[in-house]
Amino acid sequence: MNNKTAASQEKMIPDFEYVLHSALLMIGKWFHSLLTWYENLFTLSSTDQFKVYANLVNHYRKKGKLDEAVAMAKKALKTAGAQDKAAAQRNLADLFFAISDFTNAKTNYEICLKKNSADSKIKVRLAIICRKNGDIEGAIKFFEEALELNAKDHETMYNVAQLYDKANKREEAVAMIQKALALSPNCISYHQFLGFLYESLDKHQDALPHFKKVMELEHAAVANVVQ
Repeated sequence: MNNKTAASQEKMIPDFEYVLHSALLMIGKWFHSLLTWYENLFTLSSTDQFKVYANLVNHYRKKGKLDEAVAMAKKALKTAGAQDKAAAQRNLADLFFAISDFTNAKTNYEICLKKNSADSKIKVRLAIICRKNGDIEGAIKFFEEALELNAKDHETMYNVAQLYDKANKREEAVAMIQKALALSPNCISYHQFLGFLYESLDKHQDALPHFKKVMELEHAAVANVVQ
C-alpha cells in the first residue's frame, strides 16, 4: 500500500473523540428539544392562566377556604385580559368583603366604581363598609346613591332609615321607612322600626297600629310553622 492510499484511508476513518463529541452534541440537542417540548406542554397563555385561576377561586370559595380564594383571585386579576379585568376586580373586592378585610374591599370597590359608576350593589357594599367604620354620613351618601340607581330597593331604604335615626333625623327616617313599607307591607322589621320611631317622636297613636301589625304577622308566621 503506497503512502497516498494510506493517507486517504486515514481521512475516511473519523477520529474516536470526534465521533464521541458529535454523538454527545446530537444527544444534547435532542435532550434540549425534549425539555423545550416538556416546558411548552405546561406553559399556558395568559387567557388560559386566567381561566385556571378563576376556576381555583370558585373551587376554594365553595369549600369555604376564602383566604386561598383571595390568593387565587389576586393571580386571576393579574392575568385577566381587558374583557375580564372588571369582573376579576369585582370578584376580588367581594372576597375581601367576605373575609371582613374592609380596607382592601373598599379600595377594590372604588376601582370598580371608576369603571362602572352605575352599580348600585357596589354602592351598597361601600355604604356598609362606611357604617362598620363609624362613618354615618358616608354610609348615608352611598345608600342614597344606590337608591337613585335602584329606587325600589326597600332593604336599602330600611338601612337608610336606620342611619337617619342614628343621625337624629327621625322625620327623614319615618318618611324613608314608610317608602320601604309601601314596597313590602308585610315586613315585620319595618313595622317594628316605624313603631319605635313614632314612639321616639311621642306619636304613640301612630305607633300603635304598627305594633299591632307586628303581633298579627308574628302570629301568622307561627301558625304557618305549626301547620
